[in-house]
Amino acid sequence: MFRATTDGQDMSYSPSSVEFPVTLTPGTIEDAKLIPKMNSIADLESVSPYPRATKPFWQRIDSAVRYLPTEHRQAAYLLFSSVIYFGDRMVDDSWRFLLRELKREYGLDDENLLEDALVLPEDPANFKRFVHCNDIKGRLDTDKHPRLWGASDAVRDACLSKLLDSSPRVPRKLRKTKPSSILHFINRKYWILLYDYALSGRSLSSEISKTQNLAQSLNVDPKIVAIVQIMTEEAERLIRKECGSRSRLIYSVKLDERFKVNSPKCQLFEGNKNKNSLKSVRRLCTWFFQNLIRKDPEYENTLQLNRDMTYGFFNTGLTLVTPNCPSNSIPLLWYNRFGRYEGPYPRIESRITQTTRGDRYYLGLLRRLM
Repeated sequence: MFRATTDGQDMSYSPSSVEFPVTLTPGTIEDAKLIPKMNSIADLESVSPYPRATKPFWQRIDSAVRYLPTEHRQAAYLLFSSVIYFGDRMVDDSWRFLLRELKREYGLDDENLLEDALVLPEDPANFKRFVHCNDIKGRLDTDKHPRLWGASDAVRDACLSKLLDSSPRVPRKLRKTKPSSILHFINRKYWILLYDYALSGRSLSSEISKTQNLAQSLNVDPKIVAIVQIMTEEAERLIRKECGSRSRLIYSVKLDERFKVNSPKCQLFEGNKNKNSLKSVRRLCTWFFQNLIRKDPEYENTLQLNRDMTYGFFNTGLTLVTPNCPSNSIPLLWYNRFGRYEGPYPRIESRITQTTRGDRYYLGLLRRLM
C-alpha cells in the first residue's frame, strides 16, 4: 500500500489500483526509494498544486508512463521521482528573499525600491507577483515606474523619446510607435533586471548586455543588478563570460551539475543500488526525442535552432518543475503533443521573445542622437 496526496485529500492506492509495469521490480522500488520520493512530490503538490494540471498527480504519472514502451517505463518512474518541485509558495518566498538581499546590499526595500531604482522586469506577471508578495506600493504609478518590460522595451523607448525631443521628423519605421517616459528614470543609481529563471543563461546574458549598451549610449553609469529566482551553474558561467563583472547577479536558488541528467557529475539517482539507473534514464530521454519531438511537425522550426532537445532546450538537462515547467527541463516532464503523450507537467509556451536585430537598430540610432 502506498499513499498519494492530491487536492488536500489523502488517497490510498494498493499495487492493484495503480498497475506498475512488469519491468518495475520490487528491488528497484526499494533501492531507489521510489515510493517515498513520489509521495513527497505529491505532498508538495497538495500544498502548491501544479497550475496547469487537469488531473490528480498519480493519474498524470500513470498516464505518462503507460504511453511509453515497456522497456522504458522503469526509467520513467525513476525520472519522475527525481523531480525538483518549485511550487507557488517557494516562488513567493524566493521573491521575498531577493528583496531582502537588495536591502542588505544596496539599502533598497519595499519603501524606496521604485523611487531609487529603475526596475526592468522580463515579464509583467512576474513583476506583479514580486511587488505583491513584498507589499511594494506604486507599481501602477508612472511617476515611479515606467511600464516597460525588459531591456528591449527600454532601448526602443529611450530611442523614441530622444528622437522626438531632437527632431519633429520621425523615420517611417518608428512613426506609429508611441514613446514612453523612460528618460525620466535613467539617472537612478540602480537598474534592476527581474528574472524568474536563468537556466541556459542565454536570455539573461542578452538582457544584461543590452542594458549595459543602453546605459553607455545614454552616458549614464548605473549599478546594473540582475535578480533571479533560479539559476544554474552553467548559466552563471555564461553570463560572467559574456557580460563581465560590471553587473551583479543575485539569485535565490542555484542548481549545479549534480542536478543535470546529462552531466557526468549527476547525482539525482545517487544512493540507488542499481548503477544502471542513470544510463536507463538517458536511454529513455534519447528514445523520447527521436520518436516524439523529432517527428513532431510542430517542432520543425524549433529544431532549426535547437537541433538536439534530448535533454530539453539547449540540452540543459534539468528535472526542475515550476508553476510553468521550463522548456529547459527534460521533455518527458512537459511535452504534450504528437501521438497523445501527456507529460505530467504541461507547460504554456512563453509569449516573451528574445530579439536582437531590432535592438541593434535602435541602439545605433540612439547613439547618433546623443
